[in-house]
Amino acid sequence: MTVWKKLDSFRNDAKLSTWIYRIAINNCLTSMRKKHQHLKKITDTSCIDIPEDSSNEKIQQIDLLYKCISKLKEADRVLITLVLDEKPYEQIAEITGITENNLRVKIHRIKKELTEIFHKYARL
Repeated sequence: MTVWKKLDSFRNDAKLSTWIYRIAINNCLTSMRKKHQHLKKITDTSCIDIPEDSSNEKIQQIDLLYKCISKLKEADRVLITLVLDEKPYEQIAEITGITENNLRVKIHRIKKELTEIFHKYARL
């Protein structure tokens, strides 16, 4: 829908496929930000049987995770966002245009990089 709505703003500076890819990435990142903001808005934990300290700690860890994700390269952010959205690898490979095997390698490397970034921030 976004491509159709914004078609009149296409300036032919790049290939149409590149422009559409950019729109898809922006939509993914926007969706990720909205989910992150939604998690921050959850304040009523009275219906959940979790100690208050534990809930705050989880929210802090989620915030840290999103901060770490923001440090990744754009393409890696898109891939990890699709993984976090629980999209099947087959579908992610189709969306990104890479093979499933290559996708698995990339995701493994992204997870490793995220772990390193996470530990770096956790020490601060």
